[in-house]
Amino acid sequence: MTRLLSPEEVRLDRLWRERFGQPLPMVGAPEVARRILRQHGVAVRRPSETKAKAPQTGGE
Repeated sequence: MTRLLSPEEVRLDRLWRERFGQPLPMVGAPEVARRILRQHGVAVRRPSETKAKAPQTGGE
């Protein structure tokens, strides 16, 4: 049975391929993949961190 990648795994796979030149070796472990990418100098954030840090516009 084939498992489809989540949007987060697709993003991590792209970053992994850019850094290491091969597909993401672990599916279903985004925390581990993020940690390894960070250790190798790749700036990567969780999707929730990206949304939380979005610039605020308008207001007073």
